[in-house]
Amino acid sequence: MENLSTNPYQAPEAELDPVIDPQNLAFGDPQKKPVGHGWQWIKDAFALFKHSPGGWIITMLIGLVLFVAISLIPIIGGLFMMLTTYVWAAGLVHGCGEQEKGNKFKLSYLFAGFKLAPGKLIGLSFVISIVSAVIMIACVGSVYMDLITGAGNPDAIIGQDPLKFALSMLIGFALYLPLMMAGWFAPALIIFHQFSIFKAMKASFSGCLRNIMPFLVYGIIFFVFFILAIIPIGLGYLIVMPMMYASMYTAYKDIYLRQGE
Repeated sequence: MENLSTNPYQAPEAELDPVIDPQNLAFGDPQKKPVGHGWQWIKDAFALFKHSPGGWIITMLIGLVLFVAISLIPIIGGLFMMLTTYVWAAGLVHGCGEQEKGNKFKLSYLFAGFKLAPGKLIGLSFVISIVSAVIMIACVGSVYMDLITGAGNPDAIIGQDPLKFALSMLIGFALYLPLMMAGWFAPALIIFHQFSIFKAMKASFSGCLRNIMPFLVYGIIFFVFFILAIIPIGLGYLIVMPMMYASMYTAYKDIYLRQGE
C-alpha cells in the first residue's frame, strides 16, 4: 500500500554527491588522461573554490601581504621565500584534501606545510631553486644576475642584442619546463604519500609527461584566465589564484588516484 504520509506536493530531494576522501582511493603509477581532462581539472578546482570562497580569498589576501612583507627583508627575506616556495604550496594542496572531507577552507591551511613535512618541502624548494638559477645563469648569464641583485643596467645589456637575449630566454624556458614538471605534483606526493624529494620529483615529471596534451589545454585556459583577471583592477586574481592551486590537487587526484578494486 502506498505510504499516505508522503506529501505529494513536496519537491523531490536531490542526493548530494558523496564526499571523496583521497585516503580511500588507491595510489598508483600516473595514468594517461584524455585531452579534455585539462579543462576538467579547472572545473573541479573551481568547485573547490566555490565550496569555500571566503576562506580561499582571505587566505590569498593575507598570504600576499605576508609574502610581500617577508620579501622586503634584505637578503634573509628573499632566501626564506626561496626555501619555502613548496611549503606554502603543500599547505594549500593539503587544504584541498581537507575540503574533500567536508571541511571549509581555512587560513591555517596556508601554514600546514610547516607541520606536515617541512624538511622535505624545504629541500624540494632548495633543489628546484638552485637548478632554476643554474639554468638561467647558463642561458642569460650576467643579465640574470643583474635582474636578481639589482646591480648594473639590465635594459642596456638587453638592448645591445635583443634577439640573442630573446633566444637565450627561450632556451632557458625549454630547460626550465622539465624542472617545473618535476615540481608540480611533488608537494602532494610528499605530504600525502611520504615520498622522498627525488622520488616525488621523478613521479611528478612522469605524471606531467604522460599528460602533455591535457596540460597544454590546461595551460592555454589558465593563460587566458590570467589575462582576463587583470581587467577588474586585478580582482580576478582572487579567484584565478585559488583555482590554480586547487587545480594542482584536482589534477594530482585524477592522475595518481583510482578507485580500489
